[in-house]
Amino acid sequence: MLSVASAPMQEPSRVEAEQGEAQNRRKAPPRANIFGWGRLDLGLLALVVGLALWMRLQFAAAGAPTFVTPDSDDYLGPAYDLAHGLGFDPELRRTPLYSIFVSAVLALGGNLASLALVQHALGVLAAAATYALGRATFGRLAGLLAGTAVALSGPLIIYEHYLMAESLFSLLLAAAALVLVVGAKRDSFTWLFSAGAATGLAALTRPIGQAAIPIAVGVPLLLAMPRWRRGLRRAVLIACGVLVVLAPWLVRTWAVHGSLGAEGALGQALIGRTIRHDRGFVYDDPRRPDPDPTRAAARRIIQQEASTGEPSGGTITARLRDELGLTQAQTSALLLELALDAISRRPTSYLASTAEAAWELFQGKNERLLGHWRQRTTRNWDRKWNARLVPLLEDELPAEGQAYERADALTSLFQPWRWRRSITLLFGLGALAALAVPRWRTGLIPAAMAVTLLVAAAALDGLVWRFRYPADPLIAVVASGGASAPIMLALAGAGRIRRAVLART
Repeated sequence: MLSVASAPMQEPSRVEAEQGEAQNRRKAPPRANIFGWGRLDLGLLALVVGLALWMRLQFAAAGAPTFVTPDSDDYLGPAYDLAHGLGFDPELRRTPLYSIFVSAVLALGGNLASLALVQHALGVLAAAATYALGRATFGRLAGLLAGTAVALSGPLIIYEHYLMAESLFSLLLAAAALVLVVGAKRDSFTWLFSAGAATGLAALTRPIGQAAIPIAVGVPLLLAMPRWRRGLRRAVLIACGVLVVLAPWLVRTWAVHGSLGAEGALGQALIGRTIRHDRGFVYDDPRRPDPDPTRAAARRIIQQEASTGEPSGGTITARLRDELGLTQAQTSALLLELALDAISRRPTSYLASTAEAAWELFQGKNERLLGHWRQRTTRNWDRKWNARLVPLLEDELPAEGQAYERADALTSLFQPWRWRRSITLLFGLGALAALAVPRWRTGLIPAAMAVTLLVAAAALDGLVWRFRYPADPLIAVVASGGASAPIMLALAGAGRIRRAVLART
């Protein structure tokens, strides 16, 4: 007995050890990426990215000149100065991130043509982010449908070719929504703080992006209910991320202009909205003269511009600054005061026109390439821009011939406007599915963000079509969720029935 008890235990052979390790490796789950995706997800993502890349390479190969608008030089001027070491002083109403992005391209030796190529690359990334957002909210099928819609979208391709902030803004919005969804699901410090930072970057790209901040803070809080402490922790972390990104710019604009940059665009936007996209707002009424001489002079200027064929908030702002000797901050504050006074006298009309414009923005329009291409060749930009910026413009190319036809065929392939009734219905179904099914609840984040952005754009700027397209990836995700939800519910029901039958047998 003693000899048996004291005998040393025989160690397993090397072959047995290797067999054990191999068995453990077979039992271990496959390593996943940060989103927990498998090979199928990566394959579908590659399909979406490949489709988006092919569309944009074909469009770029057609040789369309970079499109510009009267607002493009507001971004290009500060970007040019920054790239050449001449300082950085954008207008108060312009947020800085897009000009910084343009300056980076110019500093690396690029021009407007190379800027358009980089923005098309952002469009490819936006399609990838849309797939990831759809996958994270409603599932793999929704991600594939939404990512494909963004990859093929003609309006998105057109506005990626503009010297405007839409391409960068679209990507950052989709990325912010994606990080918000993952942060709400994982409830981790890193993801929630990053979600706030991504939302802050979107707000620094376009002023209207500030409308997404209450959604980013509020919706994850509501999703945590009834655990209010958990929801409050989420809201605080997201708000801290937003503040860390926005604080330096807010401090800078306060030091330079004596005004927070967050409200710099409101005065001009609301004046343009009420005199261009509405009827009946009167600023200079002889029956009610303004006792303040500065406000009275401003009212006369606004009323004069309102009677022209194409009234513009930018023209009014420039006249007030030049004729009344006001600073940017003083001009914005005065315009905001006068616009709010006019709206307060006709609130019902203002709300009705806002609702109508928001609905039309959601429906979209048929974005034909012809108008954008002709605007580039017929607006005489060399006479309107600063002389130092004119050499950056490419040679004009007539909107005719094989190059235009190829580009027009690509952008006409998928126009969301043609499917507006189906998209509207599916968007509603997707929002209802997100409300009803707990595992799809995070789909409320892109739904609320899209609706809020469109309503804010309608309220502040009116029916400006390019303001719709940054919300396209969010709309596509929710509509794709509405399309895939019945299929997923049917498959889940069939699976439960099959398991019940197998259990009985």
